Amino acid sequence: GYSLGERGGGGGGGDRDKDALLEMNNERFSIPEVLFCPSLIGMNQVGIPGAIKDSIEMLTPDLHSLLYSTVVGVGGAATIPNFLDRLHAEVRVNAPCDFEVEVPKPLQRADQSVWRGG
Repeated sequence: GYSLGERGGGGGGGDRDKDALLEMNNERFSIPEVLFCPSLIGMNQVGIPGAIKDSIEMLTPDLHSLLYSTVVGVGGAATIPNFLDRLHAEVRVNAPCDFEVEVPKPLQRADQSVWRGG
């Protein structure tokens, strides 16, 4: 559950700092699932693998094979355990069977890659 508590501050005045406490149970595991299947929370959108497929298909077909072979996962979500393996598996399902699909493990921390140019 979620509760708003007050943290006692010393000295003057009337305003106290407030802390928000969010207890997490199975949400720790189900939240990453929403990235792959937003319909779990009522969103009528594709997940990350579907967005990758849709983005690639918007481009000239000559580039499709190249783009499927160079999917790069960066940002905080890419640091979730097994995220990149799951992304690879789901993109593989969406890609044409004759295309190679690669989602390489980053050489640097995935949550810092965007700041360093991928």
